[in-house]
Amino acid sequence: MSHLLHIDSSLRTEGSRSRRLSAHFAARWLAAHPGGTVTYRDLAADPIPHLDHAAFSAGFVPAADRTPEQATAFALGSQLIDEVLAADTILLAMPLYNFGPPSTFKAWFDRIVSHERTVGQLGDKEFVVVTARGGGYQPGSPRHGWDHREPWLRHALTTLGVSDATFIDTELTLARESPAELAAVMRARRTQTNEPARCAVLLPALAQLPEPLALVDVGASAGLTMLFDRYSYDYSGYRLDGADPDAPTLRCRVSGPVPLPSKMPAIVWRIGLDLNPLDVTSDDDVRWLTCLVWPDEEDRAQRLAAAIASARRAPPTIIKGDLLTDLPAVVARAPAGATVVVCHGTVLYYVTPAEREQFADTVRGLDVTWLTSEAPGVVPGTDRPSRDEQMTVLARDGRALAVADSHGTHLDWLG
Repeated sequence: MSHLLHIDSSLRTEGSRSRRLSAHFAARWLAAHPGGTVTYRDLAADPIPHLDHAAFSAGFVPAADRTPEQATAFALGSQLIDEVLAADTILLAMPLYNFGPPSTFKAWFDRIVSHERTVGQLGDKEFVVVTARGGGYQPGSPRHGWDHREPWLRHALTTLGVSDATFIDTELTLARESPAELAAVMRARRTQTNEPARCAVLLPALAQLPEPLALVDVGASAGLTMLFDRYSYDYSGYRLDGADPDAPTLRCRVSGPVPLPSKMPAIVWRIGLDLNPLDVTSDDDVRWLTCLVWPDEEDRAQRLAAAIASARRAPPTIIKGDLLTDLPAVVARAPAGATVVVCHGTVLYYVTPAEREQFADTVRGLDVTWLTSEAPGVVPGTDRPSRDEQMTVLARDGRALAVADSHGTHLDWLG
């Protein structure tokens, strides 16, 4: 007769995904094994005491010499091992707590490790582990590698002679538990990637303009792409230091006759315009910015964090407004005597072709210089060939100057 040992370890008795999964598996197992029996142990309702010196030392002391505490601990360990040895299939259910297993599960596992009875001797047992985790930890996600349950348990089971444990994982369980909250975020938030490395693409063109400069960053998000003079730059080994030594160094591979600046341009005024400005001093807005970084790009995440830290030391000014209607009023606020520069990168990509034309007509009617880094053809007159879909065209007043990576990693100046 087949026998199943079913272990639950979630602290939650209601709404637990790991409990629900293990119950489903146990039911299917019973259906597949008519007449099968089950031993059930709930480590939350009946927790195993954590390993202490009495429990650890009990196995090294003859039975007649054990203290009462050692005798009690040895008896409990023997009972738990008996349950394992009696089973054909051991079903282990685990949530994820602080990137590892519940301590109650670890306490149980510590009691079943015995050199005399289990180490190297459980190879004939089927181990099935069902796990649940509220977030995403798959390869490519920001927290890939943070779930330490499986690597730890696989190694631990190997010492018991188990080399082929089956893991059944479920994740993003919190999304199902908070649909209203998730929907509210989706309605309130927009794609507002604020990649500071795009400054490395615009800077050579910006530095060619008459100083001093007054910047208007359209689609500014949190304003990280108008802090040109805060960052340092490395153009294929050519370095230019910014004003903030703790700000990130933006590395950009260059080719062609790029007019690399000999000094940082003098920027005397800057302002951002965005439909939904993000505040670098808001932890919630910073978390949203971090979510917009592609999961497998750790270098971008680190660069973003450093840029946010720099911006927080002297937050940029960003006003709420529509690029189609509010730009003239913003430009009018610029100081007299400065070269007013309207700049943006990968912003018009998100508006319709008709709105792009309307915006272009508005900018041309202002006394400004227009610097853009957008996908080919997004800015009228910049329909240049590109090597791939991640390329942008750097243009001044609608005239193409270079092609670049959309995230600022390389710049190819047109001859």
